[in-house]
Amino acid sequence: MSLISKLIGKEITKICGEVFFESIEFIGENFKDIDILRFNIFFNDLNITFEVDSTGEGIVLSQDKPLKNVDMEEYGIIRIRDLTNFLNLKDFKSLKVTNIFYVMYKSITAGYAFVFDDEMFVILNWGDQLLCFNNLPDYISNDGYTLSNID
Repeated sequence: MSLISKLIGKEITKICGEVFFESIEFIGENFKDIDILRFNIFFNDLNITFEVDSTGEGIVLSQDKPLKNVDMEEYGIIRIRDLTNFLNLKDFKSLKVTNIFYVMYKSITAGYAFVFDDEMFVILNWGDQLLCFNNLPDYISNDGYTLSNID
């Protein structure tokens, strides 16, 4: 059984991410979704990390890979932030994942779509950036991204 298929029936308890800030002075100010570098989704008994793959086109997930605070000096700073409210996902907390789809672009797994009853939460690699949506937007579907069943 693949790691992604193990998530069906699990509850999301929290979502965190590594967020890029230009300097320490800007920490705590508003940030944009494009500033989120990696996501950790916490389920009942699993912690799954989502990040852009080495080609920049796909998405990689791994289990129990911790996020890190990083000081890159004059190049910026990365801090771990709870993203549950930022991503408007508070409604998904405590809901069980009923289905999961791959988000495919050509033959590349570019993301995942989590289904909770009538709701969907999508994590997608869009041009070397991880973005989240409450559904797969039409402009992304029209660009050739499709949903595909997992194993």
